Amino acid sequence: MNRPRHAPLDLNPAFVSRVADVFAAVEYSEATIRDYLAPKVELVPVEAMTTPRFVHALSEDVALDVFLRLYAFGVTASEDAVRRAIAPMSIAEWVDGGLLARAPDGRLYSPICLAPQRGVLVAYDRVEEGIARPSDYVMGVATTTAGLLDAVPHRPFGRALDLGTGCGATALVRAAHCGHVVATDLLERSICYTRFNALLNACDNVTAAAGDMLAPVAGQTFDLVTMNAPHVITPEGGLAYRDGGMAGESFVRRVARELPSAIADGGFGQFTLQWLEYEGVEFGDRLSEWFDNAGCDVWVMRTRYQSPASHAEKFIRELEVHTPQSYAARVEEWLSWFDAQNVTGIGAGVVSLRRRSGRNWFRSSEADDVDSGGGAAILRGFAYRDAMQNATGDSLLDTAFRASPDVELHTTGATRGNGWLTSHLELRIRRGLRTRMQVDPATAQVLASCDGSRTLRAIADGIARGHGAAPEQVYGGVLTAAQALLERDALWFPG
Repeated sequence: MNRPRHAPLDLNPAFVSRVADVFAAVEYSEATIRDYLAPKVELVPVEAMTTPRFVHALSEDVALDVFLRLYAFGVTASEDAVRRAIAPMSIAEWVDGGLLARAPDGRLYSPICLAPQRGVLVAYDRVEEGIARPSDYVMGVATTTAGLLDAVPHRPFGRALDLGTGCGATALVRAAHCGHVVATDLLERSICYTRFNALLNACDNVTAAAGDMLAPVAGQTFDLVTMNAPHVITPEGGLAYRDGGMAGESFVRRVARELPSAIADGGFGQFTLQWLEYEGVEFGDRLSEWFDNAGCDVWVMRTRYQSPASHAEKFIRELEVHTPQSYAARVEEWLSWFDAQNVTGIGAGVVSLRRRSGRNWFRSSEADDVDSGGGAAILRGFAYRDAMQNATGDSLLDTAFRASPDVELHTTGATRGNGWLTSHLELRIRRGLRTRMQVDPATAQVLASCDGSRTLRAIADGIARGHGAAPEQVYGGVLTAAQALLERDALWFPG
């Protein structure tokens, strides 16, 4: 059966349920696959982990090996091996359902990928080496998807909306913490994948609807709105999955204008983005203008910065197909476009929004990375800004803060005589919003003293006694240090 392009998979619930049972029977999960593959291949650097290295270690006698060949590494398997692996279902059922196809030599392959991610199993389009991705290509869980999932506050939400859902991975992961999730995408092909994946994971609280941005949910608001936007900055646009079909910042600016309107009062929104950077211009100053009428508190966090050359080389190499000659010409085309606009770099990160009446605030910051503790850290960041709106010096001095359990102090120094001379101190947050900040010894001392049992005032009084100074002489410095630490999530409010 030749399935239509816009409907790559069979959405019959009974069929998909039986497929899910087959995958469950072979324990096709992240943990199982990781533990299974580890002893089969020698420990090598990530860049050396090529498909042939893994495929060589896989047999056709074990069902999990067959599934890895077909759905993880995209190589063929014999008809007998597949028949055993998918029993009690038949090869004909899986071919008709879009899960298998027959190669010219009679062996079987999968036209799609199926990968376990964040506790869900997701199907998406396979990348064919040397073949350009079509305009309706549906991506899997990209690095930016994972970053967005880490940044979303891990708390229950009533109604959620995932825009530009792609294969539906974000919607499915969030479904475990939401009453209902609506997933929208411009591409019918994406909607098919999302519906299939919802059935595959028995997520009956996920609804998928085709349409441009907010069109399928016009006039509705949600407690959580997310979007792993197709945000790659390109000179000409044209590919929905890459740049939203629009050149430069056009699509992410559109997201910044439209997404906030779907956030309910007190609700949150988050989306990924890239933006152009210019010499002498703070990225936060530029981006704040995008949200002037959002009606939301806005926090833009930059997690990556690339030169125009690095940006062009990375995305042309990853998303286009070229000969060495055409690749060089394409890079030159992009760089000429950046030069014409005096662009010095491309920033990337995630925007977090909260709809709230009253005077809204805008904040920009930087982090080296966002990991699984990112959502909690972002909630603390919003709580910090709320607390600081009405805080006074005395109220802060009378608060018993505690140091983040994820903070480390790194010392750099050199030998001098018979000892060490410290040149600088650096605090590193190793979980959540992974950041680093240079501190002086006094700030490091304040942080170390904050164990949740003593107020800042008591800590300052102790420092004053140790230096033979009046407490009032110390309070200002302690407050300044504490506010800098709170800003970077190195210091936490009680509770």
